[in-house]
Amino acid sequence: MKTPGRFFAFAAASLLAAANAGTAAAGDGALDDAFLDREIKRTQPDFVVYRPFAADGHDDHGNEHFHVFHVRNALCALWTQSAYEGTFTQRPVFSRSFDGGKTWSAPKCILRDPIDPKTGRNMGSWAAAAVSKSGRIYVLYAKHLGDGTDHETGKMHVLCSDDLGETWSPEAPFAQPHDPRYDLDTPAKPVSLFPWQNAYRLSDGSVLMALSHNYKNPAANPEPRKHWPEAPGACEFMRFDNVDADPAPADLKATYFARNEKGLHAPLFTDPSRPSGEEPAVVELPDGRLMCVFRACEGHVWYSVSADKGETWRPCEMLRYRDGGAGVEHPYSPSPMFRTAENEYVLFTHNSTGRCGGPRPRT
Repeated sequence: MKTPGRFFAFAAASLLAAANAGTAAAGDGALDDAFLDREIKRTQPDFVVYRPFAADGHDDHGNEHFHVFHVRNALCALWTQSAYEGTFTQRPVFSRSFDGGKTWSAPKCILRDPIDPKTGRNMGSWAAAAVSKSGRIYVLYAKHLGDGTDHETGKMHVLCSDDLGETWSPEAPFAQPHDPRYDLDTPAKPVSLFPWQNAYRLSDGSVLMALSHNYKNPAANPEPRKHWPEAPGACEFMRFDNVDADPAPADLKATYFARNEKGLHAPLFTDPSRPSGEEPAVVELPDGRLMCVFRACEGHVWYSVSADKGETWRPCEMLRYRDGGAGVEHPYSPSPMFRTAENEYVLFTHNSTGRCGGPRPRT
């Protein structure tokens, strides 16, 4: 979708897989730069922030969880890069453009500590930004502890930059609430709670960040999952208390809302009694209410509305094209939503339940 003066940022994490498929069909077994270039241009993007190497041996083939945002006179891009998702190479990288997105600096990893390739210790994933009024950029991400947990799990950490990402502060742990009913059994272990989109500044000046909370305690998921989307979870929120005071990362504070059973979720397709919800996208409506859509494993977009700036939310329901009408079909995949003007919004969907003739919604 091309809209003058507005940016929609999308990451292509599987371009290398497409290149592999193309060269395999050709029978030569080698990755093809020309094929990769054609794949990048398939959707006619206005701008390309980063093109991964086509050859094997590089750890830049996975590029996802992609954010582009304005700070002062620059466009900033932040995303999680890796060899491919699930490997102990995941790290947040940052790039800048000073010409409106035409050219971008080479992405630089913002982590200081080296990643242990055997355990994943110090790996950083699912980074997202919150920007203060002065232009200080805070980046929050899940830092893996090398403790045997999966690549999705990490302890939230934060660092900041005052020079548009040229240099970064030392990182600091970011306080997260722990609930033994839903999280790993001791507070010392990481809570699987992390952002999907950048923080959202509301019209009253407050800064809200929506979060995915994956329930890692087996007691919250007593039945073994048969397919990875069946993992339970919900969408929660935090409001930064002091971000505009430009505190040091260790002093950044937030208040959490819609925790655990109060989080936003939809019924799991295999068991409606179990919650499923993650990767929430939030916009402010013209009347000041908030609307949140999120990734559900049910076959449609699900949503909720808050009248108190995200502290409480009404019961979630399927998004429909009109009252009592057909639901907006969507597989188990993110559904990005943005406010593009005062009374204009855009929602991206797949127009399919994702079942593909079978009983299970797919990604």
